[in-house]
Amino acid sequence: MEIEARVAADSSAADARVLQLLELKSKGIEVPKDLEKRIHAEWDLVQATYKEQLNDLTGRMDNIQKCTAWTKNGLLRQNPEVPPAAMQGTKRKGDNEGDHAEGSKKKKKKKVAEAEDEELQCASLESGEDGSGEEVEEGSKQVKNARSPPWLPWQDRFLAAEVLKHQPFLATRRDTQQAWKNLAQELENDSKKKGTAICRTGPACSARFKKILAAHKQDETCSLQKTGTNEEVDEHVQVMTDLVALIDGHMTAKEHVSMGVKAKASKEQKAALELRDAAMKGMRPRNTLSDIAQLDGATTREKQSQRKRKRAQTANSAESDKENSVPSVAKRSRNQITLASVLQQREEEDTKRLEEACARDERRHEQLVNGFERLTQGLATLTDTIQYLMRRDSEANAQQTEVLKILSTVLQQKNN
Repeated sequence: MEIEARVAADSSAADARVLQLLELKSKGIEVPKDLEKRIHAEWDLVQATYKEQLNDLTGRMDNIQKCTAWTKNGLLRQNPEVPPAAMQGTKRKGDNEGDHAEGSKKKKKKKVAEAEDEELQCASLESGEDGSGEEVEEGSKQVKNARSPPWLPWQDRFLAAEVLKHQPFLATRRDTQQAWKNLAQELENDSKKKGTAICRTGPACSARFKKILAAHKQDETCSLQKTGTNEEVDEHVQVMTDLVALIDGHMTAKEHVSMGVKAKASKEQKAALELRDAAMKGMRPRNTLSDIAQLDGATTREKQSQRKRKRAQTANSAESDKENSVPSVAKRSRNQITLASVLQQREEEDTKRLEEACARDERRHEQLVNGFERLTQGLATLTDTIQYLMRRDSEANAQQTEVLKILSTVLQQKNN
C-alpha cells in the first residue's frame, strides 16, 4: 500500500505541474523549454511507473484468486509447486532493495519538483500575474506551498549589496518588517533587470542575511562563496565588512542613547526620593537637593518648577530698603532683554559671515592676479619664441638666396 500511495502522490504532483504549465501557456506566458521538457519527462515516467505497479498488482490479485480456488478445491496440499508469492502474498526477493531505491529516487524527484515549482512561480511573477482569480489560486496552490530552494552564492552577493544599499537594519523596531519587505521587492526588481529574478520574502531575506553575517564574523564568507570570480568574492567580502562596521556603529549609538536615558531616569528618581524625604523630614537647604533642570534634555516645565521663590518683605523692611536704597535704572522687561540678545547674536553672526566673505573675495582676487601674471609670462615667452623663429626663417631665406645667386653665376659662366 505504501508503494501505491507514493505512486499516487507522485502522479498527482506531476499532474498539478502539467496543469499549471498548460495554464501558463494558455495565458501567453513564456516557459523555458528545458523546464517544459523536464515536466513532460517526469509526467511520462510517473505514468509508466503507475502502469507497471498496476500490472504488478493485477498479477498479484490473480495469484491470490488462484490460491483461493486451490484451497477450496483441496489442491493446495497436493501441489507443491505453488509459488511462495501466491501462497503467502508476501513481497518477492529484492523488494526491500527496490523500495530503498524507489525512496532515493523519490527524494531526487521531490528536489527536482521543488526547483521546477520555483521556476514556474518566478515565470508567473515575471509575467505580471497576481493570482487574484480562483482558478489561478487553485492551480498555484502547490507552488505556494513548495519549499523555497537554497540560496546560491551569487544570490548571497546580490542580497548583501541590496542590504548595503537600503540598510533596513537602521529602521525602528516597528518598521523593521516593512523595511525587509521593501528590500525583498527591490531585490526581485533589481535581479530581474540583470537576469534571473530572486523571488524571496522579507523574513527569508532577513534570516539569510543574519546567517551570512554570522558566517562573516567567523571568517567563513569565502567558504560559502563556492562559485564566482575572485573579484566578485573580494567585493562581497568588502561589502560584508562595511555592513559589519555599520551595524556595530548603529548598535553602539543605540546603547549610548539607552545609557543616557537610563542615567536621566536614575537622576530623576534620585531627585524625587530626595524631595520626598525633605517633605517628610521638614525644611532642608535648597542646594543639598538634586536639580533636574541641569540634566540634558530637561523640559521647560521641569526648568520652570525649579525657579526660586522671592522672599516676602515686611512693611518695615520695605520702608528701610526704600530709605537706604540708591535710585537705580529701571530694569528692562524680560522680552526686551531677550530681543536685544537675539539682535546682538544676529549682528555677530552677520559680522562673522561678512568677514568670511571678504576673506574669500581677497583669496579669489589673489588667485586672479596670479593667473593673469602667469598668462602674461606665457604670452611674453610665446612672443619671444615667435620672433626667434621669424629671425631664423629670414636668415635661412637669405642664405638660400645667396646660394641661388652663386648657382646662377656659375651657370652663366659655364654657358659663356
